[in-house]
Amino acid sequence: MRTHIRRSAEQWQSLIDEQRASMLSAPQFCKQNQIGYASFCQWRKRLNPPSTTESTTPVPTFVAVDPIPPQSNNPHWVAELQLGSDIVLRVGKL
Repeated sequence: MRTHIRRSAEQWQSLIDEQRASMLSAPQFCKQNQIGYASFCQWRKRLNPPSTTESTTPVPTFVAVDPIPPQSNNPHWVAELQLGSDIVLRVGKL
């Protein structure tokens, strides 16, 4: 049975810093340390609000890619884009 532990803002900041350094996802870190994930997220948001000084340059939604000239006279080509651990997008001309 879990008991509720009251933590100070400094203790939460320490846990947030520890999670970042651990290379674990927040849910994994919370589970491993028996911390409520919702509470962790609330404190992380409260203690580390989004910076208003960051660049407001929009992130491009499309990036043009110039094709590399073929290295041989073979007119066939295939391009692969790794989208995740199990997802690969392949396009080509056969």
